Amino acid sequence: MAAEEQIWPRDAEEELVFAMDVGTTQSAVCIAHCVPGAVPKYRVVQHWPSSPTNSKIPTVIVFDPNGEALAFGAEAYEDRYADDIIDGNLHLAKWFKLHLHPAVMSPPPYIDGTPGAEDEAKRLSHNITDSGGAAFEVPPLPPGVTVKNWYLDNTPDGSMIWEKLGGKVKIVLAHPNGWGPPEQGVLRSAVVDAGLIRASAKEERLHLVTEAEASVHFGVMHASNDNNPDGWLGQGSCFAVVDAGGSTVDTRAMEQIIRDKLKPSERYGTDEYVSILIDLFDQKTKLTFDEVDAPQVIKFGMAGDMDRDVGIAKGRLTLAGAEVEAAFAPCVETILKSIQTQIKGLHVTHILLVGGFGESPYLKRRVREVYEKKDIRVVTADEPTKKAVAEGAAIFYARKNVGARATRFEFGLATNRPYDPSLNVRRPCLVFNSQKRYYAGGWTRIVGNGIPVETDQLYKESFWVHKKPQDSLQFSTTIISFNGPDAMKAYSGWSQDDNGKFLPGFSECCTVTADLSPLAAITPIKKNQNGEKYRELDFEVGLYFGGTSLKACIVWNDGGLEIRSEATVIPAKFV
Repeated sequence: MAAEEQIWPRDAEEELVFAMDVGTTQSAVCIAHCVPGAVPKYRVVQHWPSSPTNSKIPTVIVFDPNGEALAFGAEAYEDRYADDIIDGNLHLAKWFKLHLHPAVMSPPPYIDGTPGAEDEAKRLSHNITDSGGAAFEVPPLPPGVTVKNWYLDNTPDGSMIWEKLGGKVKIVLAHPNGWGPPEQGVLRSAVVDAGLIRASAKEERLHLVTEAEASVHFGVMHASNDNNPDGWLGQGSCFAVVDAGGSTVDTRAMEQIIRDKLKPSERYGTDEYVSILIDLFDQKTKLTFDEVDAPQVIKFGMAGDMDRDVGIAKGRLTLAGAEVEAAFAPCVETILKSIQTQIKGLHVTHILLVGGFGESPYLKRRVREVYEKKDIRVVTADEPTKKAVAEGAAIFYARKNVGARATRFEFGLATNRPYDPSLNVRRPCLVFNSQKRYYAGGWTRIVGNGIPVETDQLYKESFWVHKKPQDSLQFSTTIISFNGPDAMKAYSGWSQDDNGKFLPGFSECCTVTADLSPLAAITPIKKNQNGEKYRELDFEVGLYFGGTSLKACIVWNDGGLEIRSEATVIPAKFV
């Protein structure tokens, strides 16, 4: 294995983790059993209804006219539903994730910022959907069915399984990199509304991870290369991840090629045969194609199926390698351009290929032809990578408990800054009990973006509050985050504008509370110049990773003993 296996902490609780990758075209689930003092065991679900030997199932569902779900995954393709779907009596829903695509994400075919890429995407476009994310027509959902309901229903026997596991199960959902709080909110609400997790427990038991990060964890665990069979990843390594999912190749291009080829045939040029051939192409030819000079054969019928004028003999359709390459080349060229854009200026030593299409010999060869002459090695996994995201999501969760994690945001507080007339700001001036003047809306960082934080390592900053004898000693403050590399540089030490509104990039995370009575009891009383009594309570606000959660607390010192308030969990969407 490329990465050293790490044991689940001996002082941690035993946990069962369900990690789910609901992909655009295929879905997978990985179960992790985490036992204290043992290496977590990862097991990908290999048996599904109507697909007993496959680790992935189609991300499709059959609905009746009332919006009731009838069949899921491979069951949806059973013959008993086919005629009603064709006749419009039943509705086959697919590609549901594209209804959630935010407008800021590149539309499929995914563009990468290279010259002409956006124009090419528009050229291929049939229609821009209301979501603003898709550069082709996304199949509509059935009447009365929402994206949220679709996501809830796509778990065979879900209610029974989750009810049995009760409060012990942890759920990890993988989602596209470009999904932000609105799209993540749909997933969180769906999990709660489905009854998988109580609303009060979702911050503790529901975890989200981007598909790219999950793929990295899978690759680090399973990947190797011929020159370094014992593992390729070392300290300081810089590598790129190419997550080529099963939907990377636009099968519409192949569909048009097959449709044009069969058009002269009265028997085989029908929608039914074209659909059959495209399904077979997607299941096998797409993953085995490599030799452009060799003919590609799709077996679809019996020995009596013949029409040599369109390349059909004995139930086999023969395509020229160049015909098949015409469907592959555009997306592979886009992948190569995207890799070049992402690694520009970086000393990348390896490119890790994952995802269903990542196993394609054609893609591997094309990437190697371009980058291995630049001394960049192409790395593939020892295990089938079509389950990379699901298993990687489970590994991600387990590894959060056994080592340092890097923060994804800056975290700190909106604090008061000493009054300085030279700042020339139009902010209200606050006068405290000490008669010192301050501006509101400043920024104090507790931990920066990308900082590795060991489990239970406390990052803290000093703060103070003034309390008069009659004041309540119940204290609360809001932890805020900044989504960027350096808020201090971006806004010169401010977190709020002159009107008290957060500047772009800042968000409220959680409120941390504490009873400061014990601290007040050991803090002497002061008097200001007006003879008013007050205490200046000095304490720290700290952040640390406890288990799999980032937590905040109030900390003070009592005779050399560190006192901590009850910890508040920072929502998982910030972690």
